[in-house]
Amino acid sequence: MENFRTNGILAVTLLIAGVSDPATAQDAGQILRDVERNLPRSEPSAPTLPSLVPPTPETEFLKEGDTVRVTGFRILSTLFSEQELQAQLSSYIGRDCTLGDLREAAAQIARYYGKHDYLARAILPSQTLENGIVTIQVLEARMGRVLIDSSSNTRLDPERAADFIHAQNAAGEPLRPSAIATGVSNLTQIPGMQALGVLDAGQEEGTTDVRLKLLEPKPVNTTLLVDNSSVREIGNIRALGMMTVSNTFGMGEQLALTGQVTKSSRYMQVLAGAPVMDGEYWLEAMGGALRYEIDKKYNAATPKGDAQTVALNVRWLGLRTSSDPVNFALGAEHKWTNDRLAGLESSDNGVAAVTFAAYRRLRDTWMGGGAFVLNGQLKAGFVDLSGNRTNKEFDKATARTQGYFGKANFSVARVQNLWTDGDARVTLSAQISTRNLNSAEQFTLGGLGAVRAYPASVGNGDQGALLNVEIGHRVTDDLRLSLHWDAGVIEQHKNTWDGWQDLSSPHNQYVLQGVGAEVQWTPFSNVQARATVSHYVGNDGSRRITSAALDSRRRDLQAWVQLVLTV
Repeated sequence: MENFRTNGILAVTLLIAGVSDPATAQDAGQILRDVERNLPRSEPSAPTLPSLVPPTPETEFLKEGDTVRVTGFRILSTLFSEQELQAQLSSYIGRDCTLGDLREAAAQIARYYGKHDYLARAILPSQTLENGIVTIQVLEARMGRVLIDSSSNTRLDPERAADFIHAQNAAGEPLRPSAIATGVSNLTQIPGMQALGVLDAGQEEGTTDVRLKLLEPKPVNTTLLVDNSSVREIGNIRALGMMTVSNTFGMGEQLALTGQVTKSSRYMQVLAGAPVMDGEYWLEAMGGALRYEIDKKYNAATPKGDAQTVALNVRWLGLRTSSDPVNFALGAEHKWTNDRLAGLESSDNGVAAVTFAAYRRLRDTWMGGGAFVLNGQLKAGFVDLSGNRTNKEFDKATARTQGYFGKANFSVARVQNLWTDGDARVTLSAQISTRNLNSAEQFTLGGLGAVRAYPASVGNGDQGALLNVEIGHRVTDDLRLSLHWDAGVIEQHKNTWDGWQDLSSPHNQYVLQGVGAEVQWTPFSNVQARATVSHYVGNDGSRRITSAALDSRRRDLQAWVQLVLTV
């Protein structure tokens, strides 16, 4: 039995050695990771807070320059006791006040309401000011109807839209601005939906209506993409198509179909989502499938395999009353990967995990304006290698990825205006892990979205960090030029073992970096073309290579070309 295990491990080792470059050997988990990482994604849109109730005209009962000695206040209200509100105006008692002073006193009452999340306007009705008593009338807003403005362009059912708002602030109840803002924020969880809530005079006396201005994309959107960002072993050139069907039933639902083709791989993904619990949450389900085959010129054993992934996610908003809310997500996923070498199964793995993620965009006016984009994700999961006994024994003798794992990813990005039509974009991203990871969960440095001087899937490891710095200038409305510097550090294995150098780069930790330029051209609103060139800087620690060959590689430029058409 022991000889069987030893021979099995040796066989796997020999098959891996058949790869022309062991440091970039591909398997289904790694290919699945790279494919899903490079799929187009849209960012959540930020809500707009509702405006205030239009001011109510007041009667001028004091002439300019006249004063009144204030002896007390009579406050007409229902939500707070008169004594509680009178206590807010104690500093005015015994003073000679002008009309402006009295209006400030009324405004102080309105601010007190606002502090307690009520919308109200305090006015000074016509009065005689007998015995120095000042009357303040508080117009307390109560929730009325929810209407969709005629200028809106939306398919969302009006009753469905009203449910989003009334779930936070029921009709007839005191109107709370934060509740209205939350309802409007929840509407923006529908992908592509832009929402603005405007408060207006209600149909019934004492009520305030919410008039929604909604704008959403057309029901069917299609994106076609062609570029050379794929992994070399399955074909650099990829063609991707994504069709999104949005809100066709008026319930806020969305269906997205994605397909990707390279020379030696096929990938399909189906994603469906809808708002639930009157927009409190966005529920989303995803399923994807991959099939690949590597040409024998890269590996004499002609590896082939397949992978499947399913996921269920729920999203919600935090700090909903802010113009920059936090997007939270809780999810569960499962991945299955299967690889074959020389016609023999070499691995049959399963990875199950739960994730918690947060996203926030913070806009500001510093130095001409800019924004921070913050992303973070925690993942805990279990790797099951029991589907293939030989692979499990090989893993036990090497990386020991079988079992529970945890990892954290984060990124901080800053977009900053520098001068007229000039900007800087800086992104720092990183991953840390609790142990050695399955290839589907590793960090990577190479590729169009990373260190652009290196091919996709170069520089893989359990832990790493990546810094991208770009300075650009918009020459015309449709042409942008930029320069970039990319640098990353990778740790291949959280924990090393005897003989690990024979399977990958001799350096467990190394740095990759490069510099380059990019031109982005948008000749039409639905067409965008990008061309990027980048040059290696420093040593290439990702592989064993002679000095002569390294010098030759340094003279090479890595070029990327991408064409995107949206219809």
